[in-house]
Amino acid sequence: MDKTEIVNKIIRNKNLSLEQHHKEQIGKLKWEYADVLYSFRGVYTLGINVYYKDKVECCGLTIRPKKRTNDYQRVYSAKFIKENYSDFSELNNLGKLEDFIKVYNEIGNIIPIWPGGNMHKGMSQCYDIPDIYFNKSTIKRYSLHFFNSFKYKNSFLEEVLQGKYSKIETKGYLNFDKEEYKSFLVHIIKVIRYRTDCIEKWLKRK
Repeated sequence: MDKTEIVNKIIRNKNLSLEQHHKEQIGKLKWEYADVLYSFRGVYTLGINVYYKDKVECCGLTIRPKKRTNDYQRVYSAKFIKENYSDFSELNNLGKLEDFIKVYNEIGNIIPIWPGGNMHKGMSQCYDIPDIYFNKSTIKRYSLHFFNSFKYKNSFLEEVLQGKYSKIETKGYLNFDKEEYKSFLVHIIKVIRYRTDCIEKWLKRK
């Protein structure tokens, strides 16, 4: 399966569930609730904003198409991406995005989460980016308490909670240029690979 087919599968397949794919490992990790760490849709939407300033605009913290069919249309919607992703060839052919796609399905891209946390993260104007959500001033103390608890010491989220992107709010991500976006993709890939390695080692010890 080539890169375009993989992107197509991630975007279009409503039944694609990393949590289900890693159900056995999640059970061994004793994570009662799990969620995707880096949502492809969120990361991809930020990329559209970086590479296609002529087609999209930021209205506050919401990225919208310049030519929209209604006042509510957002770039960060499965419908918009499904219908338009083939128009974003420069982004689709970005090597760092391809590297992200390669690690997307790894266990390192799954985290434990508190009940309802996955839905709240998706609705918090953070594009489902964990570096934004878990470090929000209203969320940070809960994040630290949850992930630093003995039960979830196998989360391995140091680089998300204390890394270089932990102090950047949503507006900062919306101002990324191409090089900054590529650097963020490198960070994402590094976090996923690191967590995959740590989780696999943790599971082998059990």
